[in-house]
Amino acid sequence: MIDEQQTPPATDVPKMPGFAPDTFDDDDSARGKGKRILFVEDEAYYQKAYGKVLEDAGYHIDYVKDGEEALKEMEEEQYTFLLLDLIMPIISGLSFLKQRQPNGEHVIVLTTLEGNTDKEDTKRHGANHFLVKSDTTPEQLLDRLHTCEQECL
Repeated sequence: MIDEQQTPPATDVPKMPGFAPDTFDDDDSARGKGKRILFVEDEAYYQKAYGKVLEDAGYHIDYVKDGEEALKEMEEEQYTFLLLDLIMPIISGLSFLKQRQPNGEHVIVLTTLEGNTDKEDTKRHGANHFLVKSDTTPEQLLDRLHTCEQECL
């Protein structure tokens, strides 16, 4: 797991299109209570941009920067959701999906890749959703998590 010095701070969130932190309902923070997310992402920019919104909504997030760290973390902890990038050092997101032992978590791929082959490969190996970063605001990701909680879990 990334140590506290590397964990993105909850402040100083980078600007993203559609990012409007004041648009949440008062009950948003209650929705994520008790839900754990493993965010597998090697770029601090995306950790900060998406992580801030999810933390404000009450989710507990553990950040790791590659598939190898994610495999180790999953041996020790149980998660409700996995947010997974595909392009990472050491073990890629797709290789991670092939190696992991599913434990009831819901997998959302969040990547810069837009190809149908990537989408099909990840779904074949256990991903539940495939989102493209450039098309997904932090609020849209939060909405997707809320929808998954109601429909998928």
